[in-house]
Amino acid sequence: GGPSLYGLALVVEDDGPRLAFRYSSRGSRSMLFETLEASALAKLFCTKRAVRGVLLEVEIEDVVFLSCPTTLETCRVAERAEEPEEEPALEWLAEGEESGEEGDGGKRLGFFNVVWVSSVGLEGLKETARDVAAALRYEEVRCGYVSREASKLLAAQAEGGEALEASRLARELREACEACEAGSRRRVRFNRWIDVWLWSSREEEEPSYAPYEALVLSESADALADDLPLAASPELRALVHAATPTTSFARLAGNVGSPLPRVYRLARHLVDWRRGRVFAAIDDDAVYAPAPDAA
Repeated sequence: GGPSLYGLALVVEDDGPRLAFRYSSRGSRSMLFETLEASALAKLFCTKRAVRGVLLEVEIEDVVFLSCPTTLETCRVAERAEEPEEEPALEWLAEGEESGEEGDGGKRLGFFNVVWVSSVGLEGLKETARDVAAALRYEEVRCGYVSREASKLLAAQAEGGEALEASRLARELREACEACEAGSRRRVRFNRWIDVWLWSSREEEEPSYAPYEALVLSESADALADDLPLAASPELRALVHAATPTTSFARLAGNVGSPLPRVYRLARHLVDWRRGRVFAAIDDDAVYAPAPDAA
């Protein structure tokens, strides 16, 4: 009973639409998803340019296909035009942990699409689809991760190999699918570099913040906005520019025009990425004093 997650697929454009990976959930199954020919699934979700970069929802026979088609061609020129002298100053890894692999200079994809497949009425999946697409796009621009892993998956197909053995990305997508299927909040790390928190697929868990608290950024709004993934939502960028230590979440929601629960979730992303912290909002009229034992 109840809504179910059936699985996911990775579609890429490599000399035409290709289905690089398909994974079916261990629990609920969809015959439509499992029996749909690979070529048909690839053509269906290798979308036209007009609908790339936005959330796409397609319903076929009570099965929902949810994805965020991601084009990569527009970022190639910018990537090559100005190579940074140092590694980007990301704080998304805990100290001492190993970073992701660097690119090998091979052929890069121009498009990919992670397609989530569920029954009608499954909640909490749209945010996951956006966040996973944004994380993978970031890693593709940074080091060609999706291109490299897609090449491994397509080679495994041609040789009759096992996708989950051939590709780390396939294993990460399986983990993401299982996390959503379990209905629990879980962190999945892509390419040992960037974290995505996946929310419950049945009843979306709300961050435990209060309206009187405030989001305090770890750096200037401009610097943080410049370092966000290219596919970050306009809402997140607006929140970054509007957040101040004196602006409570209640006021912040009104300033950016988003519901309070949505503001909480956006703030939670920044906290999880270690780009901000949440404290009680500073009152301009209050009097503060350092703690006696403060260093």
